Amino acid sequence: WTYADADASYTANALNLLVGDTSRFVDHPGLPLTEVTAVVFGIDALLERHSLSDASRTAYAAATLLDLDSSRGVFRGIAIALYLAGAVLSFVLMARLFGHWTWGFAAGILWIAAPGLVAMSIQLRPDVPLAVLTLAFAYAIGRALQTRDVIPYVLAGVFAGVAVMTKLH
Repeated sequence: WTYADADASYTANALNLLVGDTSRFVDHPGLPLTEVTAVVFGIDALLERHSLSDASRTAYAAATLLDLDSSRGVFRGIAIALYLAGAVLSFVLMARLFGHWTWGFAAGILWIAAPGLVAMSIQLRPDVPLAVLTLAFAYAIGRALQTRDVIPYVLAGVFAGVAVMTKLH
């Protein structure tokens, strides 16, 4: 349909979730990405139709499914926001973990320079969110080892669980 093979699948499934249908596309499984996309489509539907009634959401989803190119701004915006969030998170977390902004700067540059992520920065795929979750997991484990506190371990478990729901390798 467009740049990536998964764009149409995640977009269509998110629109199905928007109207209250069950999720049938569980590739990788990608459910958190689909749910985030459904929420963003709900916001877009509210802004466009000024209502979130069943009829309004159904009409929005039907119109968008008939012209998937009209949804390009929504799914590309989500993909770009996730990619940029990873770069910012790399900077913030590594600067905090290692105690100096230069480590954060290096981590942000490494994020931007990662060859696989750059290609996926405009695609609605689970790879970039998985990389963000892996980064957050690594930070939580690092903090847990430094502080010996239980909270970072719990956060690491949450990040690992959401990562498994996002994509299985």
